[in-house]
Order: sequence, then C-alpha cells, then structure tokens
Amino acid sequence: MAAKQAAVGVRPVRPGVWDLTACRGYRRDGGQRRLRERFEGTFSEAVARRQEMAAELGGSACAGQTDVIRDFWPLFMRRCRAKGLTNETIGGYESSWRLRIEPAFGDLRWPELSYPMVQSWVYGMTPAVAKKSVRCLKRMINCAVDAELVDRNVLDHRRIDYPVEREDPFAEQPVMWGAPQVAEAMRRLRGDDAEALFLALVGGGLRVEEGLGLMWSRLRFSEVSRLGEGDGLMAHAYVQMAWTERDGFKAPKNKFSRRVAPIPDPFASRLAELAVEGPRAFLWDKYPGRARKHWKALFEPGGALQGMPYAQLKDMRSVHETIMQGAGVLDTVNARLHGRTNVQTGYTHYLKPDAALDAAAQAFSRAVCG
Repeated sequence: MAAKQAAVGVRPVRPGVWDLTACRGYRRDGGQRRLRERFEGTFSEAVARRQEMAAELGGSACAGQTDVIRDFWPLFMRRCRAKGLTNETIGGYESSWRLRIEPAFGDLRWPELSYPMVQSWVYGMTPAVAKKSVRCLKRMINCAVDAELVDRNVLDHRRIDYPVEREDPFAEQPVMWGAPQVAEAMRRLRGDDAEALFLALVGGGLRVEEGLGLMWSRLRFSEVSRLGEGDGLMAHAYVQMAWTERDGFKAPKNKFSRRVAPIPDPFASRLAELAVEGPRAFLWDKYPGRARKHWKALFEPGGALQGMPYAQLKDMRSVHETIMQGAGVLDTVNARLHGRTNVQTGYTHYLKPDAALDAAAQAFSRAVCG
C-alpha cells in the first residue's frame, strides 16, 4: 500500500522519463495549486523528486500559484536545465529575466499578458537587448503552454517591431584587416603564445571558443600539390569541442559547427612546425579565459602588434570569411566552412568587405583609364 501511495503523481512517459504532479490547496482564483514537471531518472528518484515538489507546496503559499508569472520562473529554470541547455544560454535567460522581464511582467497573471503590452515594452530597450529579452519571454510562454497554465502563446504569428538602432555619427569605425595585415601579423607573432591560436582562427575561420577547445591531436596534416608552386601542406582541424567561461569545455555551438575545417598554407606549414604531441595538448596552452586579454595586450606599447590597426580576436573569423568571399568562394560553401546554418548570418555579422574596397577602387580606375 505504501509503494502504491508513493507512486501517486508519478506517470511513466517512456523508460526513464516520468511526468510528476503534486497538488495541495487552492489558488487565489479558486483553481487547485499544482506543480508539474517532467523528470528523467529511475522510478525511485522520480518518487523522491515528487515528494520534494509536495514539500514545496506545503512550505510556501506561493508555490503552485503559477498563474502569476514571477512564480513560474523556478519551474522554467528547472525545465531549461532538464532540457540540457548550456550555462551560457541559461545565464542569458537569467539576465533577461532579472533586468527586463520580471520588473515589467512579474506580477501579472498569464491571461493578462498581451501582445500590445509586449510591443510597448520592447520600445524601451536597445535592439540587441530587446531581441534577447523577447527570445527568453517567448520560451517562457511556450513552457507555460506545455504546463497547461495558458491556452496559447500570445506572441505566436505576431511580428515584433524592434526599435531602430541609432549609431553615433562621430564614433570611430573599426578597421577590418585584409591579406597584407594578416601576413604582417603572422610575421610579428612568431614565437608568441597566441601564434598557434591566431593561425587556426584566421587560417581556418574558427570561432574563438572553437580555437580554445582545439587540441593538436585533432589536427591532421597532409601534403597537397599546388599547380605551378610545388608541394604544400593542408591541415584539417576536427572541430569537436569548444570552451566558454560559463560552461568550460563543451560541444560546439550546433550540429553544423561540428565539422572538419581546412587550413591551407602558409598557416598549415607553420602549425606543423609548432605541433605538440600529447593527448591533451591544446593550441592555446594557458587558461582559456586569458586568451582575449593576452591578444589585447599585443597591441599595447611593447606588444608584438603595436602600431597595427586594432582588431579583436573574434574578428579573425570575419577576416577569413571576407578574404574567402573576395577570392570568389560561393556563399553557401563559405557558410558551410564556418559551421553556420544559413548564408544570411554571414552577411549580418561576419562579412566585412571594407578590406577589399581599395582593390575594387583600383579595378574601377583601370577600367576608366584603360
């Protein structure tokens, strides 16, 4: 009989997955106070978790009052973690909730939330912050729909009109490196701690977090014949891991990011000279969180890159993609090489054709002057 009682509120979905329900008392609107959760684990663990939910209902008058958006937040976080979202993503949601969503909508009941309210709220933010906040809010509403706390997502099939980003006309525009700057940086960085990481980023178009997670054992070198130039080397980087401050070493960003990135000469030959043997030898062999600070220090007085136009470490990916496009590589191939799901992302965030404008102007001059 005790075992039967313990199983109340524990419903099997599939092997190792359970729907848990705990009920106690009534909400302010007369509905039953109820907590629901999908749990992965053994039957005994599911029963223990269901008992914890029952204790939450008994220990807090607010628990189960999930018609108020603020009270729904803990359940939303549990579901995000159960889904396996990275700490980076969850941290972004927590920031959006704490700074934007909770102050605006935390005291509302789910049925009171409306599209006009969300649209007015969006106008009070910058475009980038607004998009992140709306993304989190949409996911919260979908989770509430799944928990049967609201009938539908009020933002479904509705276009959010984001504010226009206004740029400072006096702000200094960043300089994008071209091939001459890449060659000069290669010469200056010989022997520097960041040399191998730089070669992988600018030579293979890797994200910084992918470069920080790249081990020497995942670089494969092979000889290639270059027409009229003799033999050269090609390195293939097997991108299987990334590193972020919040998650540490983790899987790459998406399924397209898990790829084999080709790195041609002259980058491959220099990487072959620098290669280190060992099962856990990384291209950047210091603490990964120091890589960006080290890179920035290279442009300061006495640094190896002093006097060169400043470019962030993450810009090396944009440099690679822009030079590839200038060389005539198809946009679809370019997107696949860089581990992206679509072509548009490259045009929005990565392609910086400024570096090729001088060559274009010279081509115009030759056409006019003959």
